[in-house]
Amino acid sequence: MLRKFRPPNALLMGTPGEKGMEEQEQEAQKPKANWRKRGPKPRPKAELRRHPVTCRVTDAELAEIDDRRPEGMTRGEWLRTAALRRAPARVPEVNQEAWGHAGRIAGGLTTLAKAAAEGRTVGVDPDAIEELRLALAEVRRLMKGGK
Repeated sequence: MLRKFRPPNALLMGTPGEKGMEEQEQEAQKPKANWRKRGPKPRPKAELRRHPVTCRVTDAELAEIDDRRPEGMTRGEWLRTAALRRAPARVPEVNQEAWGHAGRIAGGLTTLAKAAAEGRTVGVDPDAIEELRLALAEVRRLMKGGK
C-alpha cells in the first residue's frame, strides 16, 4: 500500500479536517471521562484519608490491640473506628459457634423469603418469615452483648 507524501510542514500543521499536533497533545493531556475500568469508585475529596497518624506501642499493647480487633480487620481500621467511637461489636468467644449457626439460619430464611416473594412456595406466609428474621436479628444482637 502506498502512502501519500506530505511535506514536513504538513505533518506539523495537519491537513484540513485533521487535528494539528498541538491539538492532539492537548487532547492527550485531558483526563478521560471513564478512565477507570475496575475497582471501586474514587471517594470524594472530603472523604479521602490523606493524613497518616502513627504511634508507638509496647508488645503488650500490640497484643491487646490484636486480641480486641475482629478477624479480617486491619489494625489501622480498628484503631480508627475505636478512636472515633464507632468500634464494631465483637461476638464473645462463648457465642462464636451459635453465631455461625444463626448466620446460616438467617441465610436460609432469606432464601425462603425470596422464593415466597416469587411465588415458588406454597403455604408459606411471608409475614411469618419476616417475623422470624427480626427475631433472629434480635438474638444475634444479644449474642454480641447488646442491650
